[in-house]
Amino acid sequence: MKIKASILAASVFSIAFSMGVSATPISSTAITPILCPVLADNVTLNLSTRVKGAYTCNEVTNSIKIATCHESGSRKARTGVCAGTPSEDDPDVMDWNLPGCTSAGQEIVLGPDYKGFYAITTGGAVVDKQLGGNCTDATVGALVQ
Repeated sequence: MKIKASILAASVFSIAFSMGVSATPISSTAITPILCPVLADNVTLNLSTRVKGAYTCNEVTNSIKIATCHESGSRKARTGVCAGTPSEDDPDVMDWNLPGCTSAGQEIVLGPDYKGFYAITTGGAVVDKQLGGNCTDATVGALVQ
């Protein structure tokens, strides 16, 4: 019986944890503390026309990560500037916005691609990142995973 209870508890925790950090598309509906326990009050995010957005809410790390992109955003080849945000799992580890980054301010040559922007409440800055395809709910959602 203890084994069944342990398995059930682990399953419930696993489901709750995965629900807490999965990307949720931003709509005109309020994000409530029930949907995101990190929040104290309801929050409504209004996006401009053709802008997609997503967020994750991680109660374990007490953080919210948010990302946006525009359906007709720029796709030109460019030089990107490296910026990092603290990892949700370990704030001493940086999650870099571009492949090949090792320090903030480093410049990386990038090919043509759509880009999105994201930020996390644990620190850092709003940073851009290539989407690897056009701006969709899935590609913007991948930025907050």
